[in-house]
Amino acid sequence: MRKTIMAGAVMLAVSGAGAHAQSIDDLRRQMQLIQRRINQLEADQRRAEQGRVEAEAAARRAQQEAEAANARAARAEASVAALPAATTQLASTDTRPPPTDGSFRIPGTNTTVRLYGFAKLSMTGDIGPRNRSDVITAQSIPLSHGAGGAVSPGDFAATARRSRFGVETRTETGSWVGEIHTHLEIDLAGQTNDLTTQATSNSYTPRLRKFYGEFGQIDRWGSILAGQNDSLWNDAGLLPFQWLSDWTYLGTSAVRQAQLRYSYRFAPQWTASVAIENSYSDVTTASGVSYPDANGGAGFGFSRTPDFTARLLAQGDWGLAALRGVLRPEIAIDNHGAANPADRYTRSTTGWGIGFTGALNLFDKRLVLSTALTYGDGIGRYLDSTSSGLSAVSTAGQVRTDQARIDTVRVASAMLGATWFILPNLKANVSGGIAELDYPDYVSRFLASGSCSGSVCNTLNRRIYAGTAALIWSPWRSIDLGIEYQHVERVLLSRNADGTRGGKADRFQGSVIFRF
Repeated sequence: MRKTIMAGAVMLAVSGAGAHAQSIDDLRRQMQLIQRRINQLEADQRRAEQGRVEAEAAARRAQQEAEAANARAARAEASVAALPAATTQLASTDTRPPPTDGSFRIPGTNTTVRLYGFAKLSMTGDIGPRNRSDVITAQSIPLSHGAGGAVSPGDFAATARRSRFGVETRTETGSWVGEIHTHLEIDLAGQTNDLTTQATSNSYTPRLRKFYGEFGQIDRWGSILAGQNDSLWNDAGLLPFQWLSDWTYLGTSAVRQAQLRYSYRFAPQWTASVAIENSYSDVTTASGVSYPDANGGAGFGFSRTPDFTARLLAQGDWGLAALRGVLRPEIAIDNHGAANPADRYTRSTTGWGIGFTGALNLFDKRLVLSTALTYGDGIGRYLDSTSSGLSAVSTAGQVRTDQARIDTVRVASAMLGATWFILPNLKANVSGGIAELDYPDYVSRFLASGSCSGSVCNTLNRRIYAGTAALIWSPWRSIDLGIEYQHVERVLLSRNADGTRGGKADRFQGSVIFRF
């Protein structure tokens, strides 16, 4: 190739010399230029050849790496196939993006964990009468006359025992079981009336609020829950209304107890649930209140069957509506532990209740109306703000054993509330409630004869009223600052031995809540 190029160059030079009569020096310069061009062409040819060789080597290396990667993938696939199905599911989903609901995934698993709760400081000041409970209930309102009555002025108290902590986990199984959900929630309000430990160590007793597990696919074949949770009868947990006080508002329920529950969502906004729940008979006699774990009356509260609850719930952007029901097959009092066989007895009755809970969003959710309506016989502790201990009343201990009776106490109640969002982070709440209890005729005779103990006579309320007004400001999403006024009063079934017909309580409460 080089000879060919040289020949062509010589011919070109001779031709040029003849045409332009160039001198020998001109020819010599042209030959130098031609030589540099030849050198450049040869260098380009060598670089091209070297690039081709390197490209072929790179292609061979890529092929070898691909074959090695395929071999590793085959070995990994064979190893995973040999593991149990649950382990296979875990390995296959570890690369999912992290959750966005504030939870975190446990590495190497399909389980996410979410921590939540709040630290809450509540400061209360009673206008009167004095009430050392951190919540006002109908049973805790001192009467207007007699020992501990309204003659005692109100005082100040502060507590953080209503602070709360919770842990939720969610595990995807990738099978017909669906998602497994567990939930634990506690606070420090385990002590009810005796808060004396604060005088020595400032300590409070932890209280289990919720601890349950749930699995299933509620939209397909339903979900099953087992453990302690809000009762299906509970409506305080449904209402979108925020009270600063931790009381169970008059006419609502906040019962939490062990249960086995089944739920099924048969339409986008509609869910039906049924449950078998813990039974706990509360029966009042003239000498006191009887529970299964405390003989404060003429025997022990007794139950041989569970309670049954049901709820139909509809929820949407418009609000919510819930129809609730409870059946208590057996509310009983039992005295078979008596030494004298003639004093042994068991008396039982059946209780039931129905309720409606609703909330309506108006004006783009700037105004929310809430309500709870309840009616039933033998509801007792299921309407704990109204008639705890009064599922039923009995003449046991006051008449001959063979003549003892037991009867349910009828209850009707209503609660109405409104929340107005003055600003997105400033809202005002107002609410009012009323409840009325109806007793068998013989209860009035006990009161008239003076045969009932003071602890019983002073808790047989005929009618109860409650009203609140609150202003809550949330300068940040996780902080609530609020002040609330509470008024509650009760009217006894009849005047007690001191001639008192009732009592009332007025309280201001300020709260600071830090949520996480």
